[in-house]
Amino acid sequence: MSKIPRIFVLALLCAALAVSAVAATLTTEVLYVNETQSEASSLLTYNVNSETAVATQVGSPLAVGGNNVIPVTIDGKNYIYVWDGTDVWVYPTNAQGEPASTFSQVLAFNFAYPVNTFLVDPDHKFAYAAVTWLDQEDNSDAAISLFTIDQSNGMLTDTQEVVASYSSYYFPLTSFSFGLAGNRMFVGILDDGPFTCNPGFDYYTVNQTTGALGKITPLIEVNTDCGGTSSVAVTDRLIGVENACCGAGSGTLQIFEESHPKQAVITCQSADIPFCGDDAFGLSFDPLSDNIIFPDEDANQTDIGHIDLGTSAIVPSPSTLQGLPSVYFSPDDKLLYALYPSNRTVTQTNILVNSFHVGTGKITDSTSVPVQGTVTVAATTLKN
Repeated sequence: MSKIPRIFVLALLCAALAVSAVAATLTTEVLYVNETQSEASSLLTYNVNSETAVATQVGSPLAVGGNNVIPVTIDGKNYIYVWDGTDVWVYPTNAQGEPASTFSQVLAFNFAYPVNTFLVDPDHKFAYAAVTWLDQEDNSDAAISLFTIDQSNGMLTDTQEVVASYSSYYFPLTSFSFGLAGNRMFVGILDDGPFTCNPGFDYYTVNQTTGALGKITPLIEVNTDCGGTSSVAVTDRLIGVENACCGAGSGTLQIFEESHPKQAVITCQSADIPFCGDDAFGLSFDPLSDNIIFPDEDANQTDIGHIDLGTSAIVPSPSTLQGLPSVYFSPDDKLLYALYPSNRTVTQTNILVNSFHVGTGKITDSTSVPVQGTVTVAATTLKN
């Protein structure tokens, strides 16, 4: 028997290692679509090709009790939490993200008011239920309760612990969110005191060992005279602020580093990029905070600006989205989903699925998924 040359053996070994490395990094992009019609909700699961933007339905629609979905992966196992104002359901899923036909747990919130927001920390160790209401003195009140997540099966335990309570006459809380890190929970605020309409963000520090929340801490507030528009978006890396006094061309878009919210690192006006001076119908960032999404209400289109901190500039993407859809991203930034129309109180028509290049903000391919009823969406990236 002849000997195999050593160089050939090494080549085969290198090829095998390369194939193993690729296999280890294979991922599945999953889009969840929750359709509610006549108070009945159905959950549809799609696998999406990140290069072609083609979405393929996996399995059959699943009748569910809630109209919001949160995908999580714990120790290589995949789950989704389906929730509404009164309950949360836990479903295990397979490697394609398809949920089991029956839930593994249903948990009643049992709060005095409906849950406004249910969210999971990025490490998937804790979950939080936020409740907001107006009291008899017209104060805007809020309470955040803590849940632990069983790392073996994704099930939830209500600790019966209110980890934050809040009350203010002039500053209602409007949203609750995490960035990529779990050390801060961001809360949207609105200063609606006399002659003010100022949006902004505060935050709670998070003890990532116990899930406890610290004191609420001011982060940024956007000053406006109520005659124009102001929008603010925040991640654990950047803050985006838009302010326009009086229509198209009158505004400014600024980018701040989240660690230094007093000094803008980028200031953009209409002379720099036309959309920077227009009225924004809200702002948002992609998950990596490399691009800002600017729904231009004056032009009725959604612009994308790539953020270049090295040159302190915003570089406009060659791509735009028609209209003012609600925009969602896959966690790895490879896909951008646009839900039309953006108003959840009216019947939705379609989801535009877009392959996205995070380094430029360019959309490379697009397809469409028809939807019906009132729709919510959630996206996840599963490692195979």
